[in-house]
Amino acid sequence: MQKTPPPSFFPRVGVLGVTGRMGQALVKALHEQESSLIFAGGLLHHKSYTGHPLSPATLFASPSLLFESSDVVVDFTHYSQTNHHVNWALSYKKPFFLGTTGLEKSQWSAVKNAAQTIPIFQTFNTSFGVFLLEKMLEGCAPLLKDFSLHIEDIHHQHKKDSPSGTALMLGNALRDAPSAPVYSSVRRGNVCGQHTVVLAAPQEKIVFSHEALSSDLFAKGALKIAQWLVQQPPGLYHMEDFVLSSHKNKITSPL
Repeated sequence: MQKTPPPSFFPRVGVLGVTGRMGQALVKALHEQESSLIFAGGLLHHKSYTGHPLSPATLFASPSLLFESSDVVVDFTHYSQTNHHVNWALSYKKPFFLGTTGLEKSQWSAVKNAAQTIPIFQTFNTSFGVFLLEKMLEGCAPLLKDFSLHIEDIHHQHKKDSPSGTALMLGNALRDAPSAPVYSSVRRGNVCGQHTVVLAAPQEKIVFSHEALSSDLFAKGALKIAQWLVQQPPGLYHMEDFVLSSHKNKITSPL
């Protein structure tokens, strides 16, 4: 059964990796949005921070203090830390948003086990546009008998995983196609995220493309999901769960 928080409940959001690209975008989004969410603080691993000004009271050196002070915790950090962060969420029984890419078998196992006790939301991309693209690819996948499939992702030069999590999501959407997709990845400059899917037949081709213009897109999407997540019972949730729930509750634009 879905939990119903009191009307005056404003979830406190903890941000792991607050100095990172997405961590700073989340802090910026939290300070720009209306009072429905409260910035509980961020986990600080590095001394340098160039984003939105933070008070000493909102910087934590210990995961335990961050989880204790938060109603929901958002994680876009490196996958090598995922198991540790999931265990902290489990220890404090806190809803956990996981946007980390590059997850390996051990991380997936930890996430699935923890989701039996706490609500966990996992996605590689919080864009509603990417979700729509996934659904379109799923719909046409079984019909692509004479098509070869190509997925290209372009990201900023600091992105480590290749192909990107979003590229793999799009590839999974084509799982019912007769042939498997071929991936290519480019890392350059400060590109936020561009994904192109080319369906090529001998005499024609179909091109799907999505471009994120700012990390703010992902940060704002993650916060809307985090606000939804604190109302959910234990379980492992994905974009489809959130979007369908929003549609059911007559929210015109879920993200």
